[in-house]
Amino acid sequence: MTLDGNPVADIQVLFQPTASEGGDPGPGSQGITDAQGRFTLKTVDGSREGAVPGTHKVTLMYVDPNASGESSGEGPDAEAAAPE
Repeated sequence: MTLDGNPVADIQVLFQPTASEGGDPGPGSQGITDAQGRFTLKTVDGSREGAVPGTHKVTLMYVDPNASGESSGEGPDAEAAAPE
């Protein structure tokens, strides 16, 4: 993840699958960017790496590495599709 061409660290990336008609969309996934702006998603239930296939709501939040684990704010939400 970059901002103005520079890597951004300490951003929590949340992928929440959107519900399909009458079905369980599966678990959400999350990851935190490192100093190079890279992150790896893992399902919140810990069952696998990546995200379940389909359309997701994506939320970005800054995580202060010096705080008690609470996020300091929310970024914009976007719709994204995970590879099938």
